[in-house]
Amino acid sequence: MGSDVTTFLTCAKAAIRDLVPQVLSASIASPSAVETKPDGSLVTVVDKLVEAELVTAFSTVFSDTPVLGEEGAIDSSFGLGVAQTELYSQFMRAPRQVIIDPIDGTRNFVERKQEYCIAAALSRSVAGGIWPVASVIAVPREGLLYWCDEEGAYVEEISSGEGRRLALVEPSTATKLSISSRDRGWLASQGYELKLPWVSSGSSVYDLLGTVCGRLRGSVVGSQRLWDLMAPLALASRVGLSLYDLFSAERIRVLKVSDLSSDMVARPWGLGRRMALVRPGDEVSEFIACSAK
Repeated sequence: MGSDVTTFLTCAKAAIRDLVPQVLSASIASPSAVETKPDGSLVTVVDKLVEAELVTAFSTVFSDTPVLGEEGAIDSSFGLGVAQTELYSQFMRAPRQVIIDPIDGTRNFVERKQEYCIAAALSRSVAGGIWPVASVIAVPREGLLYWCDEEGAYVEEISSGEGRRLALVEPSTATKLSISSRDRGWLASQGYELKLPWVSSGSSVYDLLGTVCGRLRGSVVGSQRLWDLMAPLALASRVGLSLYDLFSAERIRVLKVSDLSSDMVARPWGLGRRMALVRPGDEVSEFIACSAK
């Protein structure tokens, strides 16, 4: 295991474990300071607290590494009108990157639902883009911590640290896909229909994790931001899942500037390519079909 992966995991696991009790207490209390961001999503003081703590922790151990967090990224880049190559390229050229989603599923968090996560990923610059090599995801309401290094993926109890290695699970009863309402609407507008039942919990990280753990057959990805995808993608890669272009069925092994949205007014750091997280033996064509108009 590389020294940067070891450093990342030590830092991420310790920081996230420390933050989980505060997040749980705030969720039970039902946060009152809820704001709407320019992109229409919600943010609370807890989102900002978690991100600030994680940015500080990672910046201490990786002083030469760019750290991208959802709240800071939205605040600093929204509406700048900067060309995507200028905003994304410098970030991707760094030898490594840390990407944070402080609370994925903030609406669920506010409404005291269980489907929200804290996520952090370490990626490296490869082949003109980036790819995640390690990650940590906490599901506070389930008391579980998922993490991976370059050798495998694991799940453990947050309270005790007891855990096990994750392996690919055959989803004998899993027949549903995860897909956001925005992606469903876009596919319908382009003349496509889903061939399988769908689910959307309100947390992309939680749903992608469901595909990793075998609760779901697969996941369609497209309307998310970079921080929604990177941590679960690292875990998915370790258990044998693959990411494909939804239409060309090309396997995606690196995320490039061209894979991110060019809409720098409404969707900085958003994905600009529709993709599918697929199990071995499954085909992208099993997920969608072109419908008659």
